[in-house]
Amino acid sequence: MTRRQALGVLAGSAGAAGGARRISLTIDDFSWEPLRRALGDSWQTALLATLDDYKRKAAAFVIGRNAVPPEGRDLIRAWGRAGHCIGNHTHTHRPYHLSTFEQFSADFLEADRTLAPFPRFEKWFRFPMLREGETAAKRDAMRELLARHGYRNAHVTIDNADWYIAGRFAARLQTGQPFDKNAYRDYYLQHLWDRASYYDQLALKVFGRPIPHTLLIHYNVLNAYFLGDVLRHFQACGWTWIDPREAFSDPAFRSQPAILPAGESLAWAVAKEKNLIGEIRYPAEDGEYIRAEMDRLKL
Repeated sequence: MTRRQALGVLAGSAGAAGGARRISLTIDDFSWEPLRRALGDSWQTALLATLDDYKRKAAAFVIGRNAVPPEGRDLIRAWGRAGHCIGNHTHTHRPYHLSTFEQFSADFLEADRTLAPFPRFEKWFRFPMLREGETAAKRDAMRELLARHGYRNAHVTIDNADWYIAGRFAARLQTGQPFDKNAYRDYYLQHLWDRASYYDQLALKVFGRPIPHTLLIHYNVLNAYFLGDVLRHFQACGWTWIDPREAFSDPAFRSQPAILPAGESLAWAVAKEKNLIGEIRYPAEDGEYIRAEMDRLKL
């Protein structure tokens, strides 16, 4: 049995066992220059074109400085005009755990000023690396600031390491040597399904019901190639793609887990707050967790 066939069996059985689930797509960063350098201008709107083909809507969490140059402004404007929501992901992707509140809040506010004029802008904020503060003072200060400016925390429920797989895939492309791109596709789909299954079960445990999910991926080479496969795969597993606004309207997304360090997947954070998952790894997702397996598979 090939990897592709095994993945199909896994998806089919898990989908049947899990029943119907709702999932929305959120895309972070919009660092368009690396994608252009790697694949050229013709690929710049690859993700947008795929979503248009499948008639799906996403939430774009944009690093503000990526929307400043004319090319970036045109790109983000095109996403808004296509009906995708535009959210705030800070201006420089400054990590909160390596910043003071004053530095981080200034970065947030600068992104707000930059992104607010774009069509479909929503006052949704996503913390870089999903890190929401390593102390209670920093965590609560940002929560108060978001509320004061009419923002909500745009929680992720399904976290993963797509950025790490993307880095290895891009490096392989840059060698110019032929290789099996489908091997990366299959590994990526398997990784996403594994993480979705884990976080879905965690959400059932902590909320006592199925919740609509928010899947985190990034604007990168991997998704330029394989976003259509991701959309088809979850649909084949019996999951329904929904608008992110529907997901964020669920009461679960109003949760503010009282944990430290604050952040990670919403399901993970609530489970930690309720002491339901015992020994857990931190950070919840990292490239180091899959490095050895990808090395073994020569990916």
